[in-house]
Amino acid sequence: MANNSVVCRQCGQAQNDPVFRLEAMPLAGAFQKPSDPVSSDNYFPISLHACGRCGLVQLEESISPDVLFRNYSFSTNTISSLVTHFSEYADWLITNRNPSTVFEFGCNDGTLLKFLRTKGVKVMGADAANNIVDFARAEGLDVINEYFTVDLADEILKKIGPIDVVTGSNCFAHNPDPIAILDAARSVLSDDGVFIVEVMYAGDLLKKLQWDTLYHEHLTVFSLQSISWLFRSQGWSVVDVVHLPMHAGSIRVVASPKLDQKPSAAVDALLAAEKSMRLNAHQTWVDFGARARRQISLVADVTNALAQKNRLWAYGASGRATMWMNACNMDYIERVVDSSPLRAERVVPKVNIPIVFPDEMRKTPPDYMLITAWNYAAGICAKEYWYQGRWITPLPELKIW
Repeated sequence: MANNSVVCRQCGQAQNDPVFRLEAMPLAGAFQKPSDPVSSDNYFPISLHACGRCGLVQLEESISPDVLFRNYSFSTNTISSLVTHFSEYADWLITNRNPSTVFEFGCNDGTLLKFLRTKGVKVMGADAANNIVDFARAEGLDVINEYFTVDLADEILKKIGPIDVVTGSNCFAHNPDPIAILDAARSVLSDDGVFIVEVMYAGDLLKKLQWDTLYHEHLTVFSLQSISWLFRSQGWSVVDVVHLPMHAGSIRVVASPKLDQKPSAAVDALLAAEKSMRLNAHQTWVDFGARARRQISLVADVTNALAQKNRLWAYGASGRATMWMNACNMDYIERVVDSSPLRAERVVPKVNIPIVFPDEMRKTPPDYMLITAWNYAAGICAKEYWYQGRWITPLPELKIW
């Protein structure tokens, strides 16, 4: 049923009713200190729509970026697999583009920029998070505490000249106005420069039932078809794509500001695969919503039953933890383990479950450990090899071992 008050933020088409909805959810990264006042003003619904015209999977709600990002709790260098990812991405850029200059928007703590700098690339970045920018600057990186806009593009050109590669990883889809980013990129790119984004992939969201990553900052989840629609509408060509394991499934999309560029074989192959699996069909996402609701109920029932006679903790104070604990009302979880100093000694929002450093787990090991950061399960289990209790992962399917 069409809801004319809700339109696709990409193509303007009126949207059907949400395919998935949660009420009054806290911001996923709002890990607060126990002494901080609790306010329901920062609880918002999550309504997922799937556009029948351009294929964009998107949240209806758009929270101010200043609320979401000015004081951010995610730092790349605290996650070893992401450090490895950005080391490999730097190598890929050198091999495939051999840039002299790289600008990264949403650069977080500058992990990618550091790797590129060691390879002799002239780098510069921007990020909206005040606290995270301080980490990057401490490494001697030139990082501006701002959003990437056409106005900022003038400053970039004055500082380092035309850019060979403008890139952003896991941040392009957070922006309610991606066209502004494309305009800024076009303003700074060199004659043969390219724009490269890494975004969470709708195909993996679907296959792995990743409803738990649909938090407020993830405004859109792109398929190759939907992001190609966006680029084409603004006079850009998608010229290459790489499927990545990052964040349980992402794609790296390379685009040229020239509309006549020929796509690689990888682009044609992924578009064909999306058509085969009906990834961009509205009914596909209606079915996704129904499966997600069933999985939430199953995990809630099983963990609640276990907690009646056992001690249950969780591992990984990620946004996924906020989603699971609030959707399932997991107030029976005693503690959440996380090694990040940006999260430990705080609490999971709304349910107020304490977050502790890993050494607390060694003092009083629980009977069961729910890996809320299940996409990092292999690394977590390897790190905590000593643990003799039982592990639980809620996705891609419920597993206890």
